[in-house]
Amino acid sequence: MKKTNLSIFIPHVGCRHRCAFCDQRAIAGTSDDVTGDSVRQIISEKLPNLIQHSYQCEIAFFGGSFTAIPRQHMLQLLTAANEYLTLYPDTFTGIRCSTRPDSIDDDVLLLLKHHGVTAIELGAQSTDEAVLAKSERGHTAADIRQAAALIKKHGFELGLQLMTGLPLDTPSKSLQTARDFVSLHPDTARIYPTLVMPNTKLAQMYASGEYQPFDLGTTIQLCAEIYSIFTESNIRTIRIGLNQAEKLKRDIIAGPWDDTLGERVIARYYLNKLLLHKEKRLRVCYPRRLTSKILGVRGENRDELTRLGFDVTFEEDNSLSDIEISV
Repeated sequence: MKKTNLSIFIPHVGCRHRCAFCDQRAIAGTSDDVTGDSVRQIISEKLPNLIQHSYQCEIAFFGGSFTAIPRQHMLQLLTAANEYLTLYPDTFTGIRCSTRPDSIDDDVLLLLKHHGVTAIELGAQSTDEAVLAKSERGHTAADIRQAAALIKKHGFELGLQLMTGLPLDTPSKSLQTARDFVSLHPDTARIYPTLVMPNTKLAQMYASGEYQPFDLGTTIQLCAEIYSIFTESNIRTIRIGLNQAEKLKRDIIAGPWDDTLGERVIARYYLNKLLLHKEKRLRVCYPRRLTSKILGVRGENRDELTRLGFDVTFEEDNSLSDIEISV
């Protein structure tokens, strides 16, 4: 069966800190408060399509720090979502939530497990202490390690979210964060390049010249290297870049935004694999579903290989699950 998430955004709810980069209402594309009744409404509206297309689905609470919201509110949301896990077990497989590393303890994890939560994502962002402090995250790298260990101990699927290009970040620091994440044994990861949004401390820092975002080329190469680190460690990268809400695109002040960022990053990952070969004459076979990632968005990979003097024969082969390179 096909798998998906039914995402319910709870912007800023539960956040103890306003991070320098954060404008969750713009990122989520909504400013509405979420209640148990609105959870039921959202799920009920999506349910017919999920059943019709035979999806297996996690109900996912994203946007705020879920485990830090007032306990009664959290229980109200979990109770509403859990009703659908009981009524439609073939469609809904569990509940996923995102939260802060300093909002995890044994008590809240026991409560989440009792109410059907199966996966927890930590907005860890960086393991560099200077980057965390300058970004006004309000937690340390030790908090990330402790929270990740507790989540794994209680048997949840662990997800870690990484941000590139935060204040004081460098490509080497982001790569070290990726390697640190690997040591925590997450099941999934998300990679979010930093964007400058209105009404944030980061926007003030950008306006004053104190902060400069990574450019798009640097971001694509860096994220491809991070994606490689995760892939080689059997960590599934489930998103690269923020969602494409129209309001988000309109509001961005600066930063490496691209509608096709995720696809371009994975295409660069495959290009990097091809460039490792010393032989210039290559035969590349791949399943059709990877065509745009192997050839690159608008043929960028094919054109770059030609520019560098490679003679590459590309062939579709749907018996393969991934790329196969021969000389």
